[in-house]
Amino acid sequence: RSHCEFTTVHSILYITFSPPAPNFRNRSMSESALVQAAAGGCAAALAAVVFHPLDFVKLRLNRGCDENGVPYKDFFDVVVRQWRKGFFSFYAGVEVKALQDVIRCVAFFYVFSLLKRHYRRRFGKIPMFVNMLLGYLAATFNLVITMPVEVANTRTITGVSRGNIFSIWAEVFHCKGIAGLYVGLASNLVLCLNPAIKHMVFDKVRSTLLAGRRSLSAAEAFWVGVAATFVATTATFPF
Repeated sequence: RSHCEFTTVHSILYITFSPPAPNFRNRSMSESALVQAAAGGCAAALAAVVFHPLDFVKLRLNRGCDENGVPYKDFFDVVVRQWRKGFFSFYAGVEVKALQDVIRCVAFFYVFSLLKRHYRRRFGKIPMFVNMLLGYLAATFNLVITMPVEVANTRTITGVSRGNIFSIWAEVFHCKGIAGLYVGLASNLVLCLNPAIKHMVFDKVRSTLLAGRRSLSAAEAFWVGVAATFVATTATFPF
């Protein structure tokens, strides 16, 4: 899944909802972490709703066939078949997707912000490699929490399972045990490098642009987010 829409929207919301720099520095560690987590959660909810139809079509196409086992020819074939079921059929599973993304982003930004603030207080400036390591640790923690929700979301969108998230979890647990809720954990641990690299690049470029300024404009944050996402996605795409 592309993370570009999350990074850019979060960047704009962070600029919008974060307090001025002096006030931000005067906040406690937990309050500062909550500010970033709230901005991330707002961005995640917005992105989940706006981009869900695209995710829906992509997951269907990756599966290769519909609920009846009829193969899809291409992207447009998925769109046409789904359109016949009505516009809102593209939003099947959006509740689970929104929940997944909000939990993912709130957990990541809360932990990432706490780790960075703790490191700064103890050691001072954060080197790029350490920034990436802290991002990886936050992403790994977040992965353990959100993978069961992602499994339920994927099964809902692809039509493999129906019902609410709890009934889907019960179905998976009954058939495959707890391991069924963590399918692909190893590869996802590698992909935790994606947000780590992304935020390392974003923070580095932002700090360079902020020389002598209090904040970035929304447009600057948007394009810095796009650039950071491009670098991270290119680096982790083979996985």
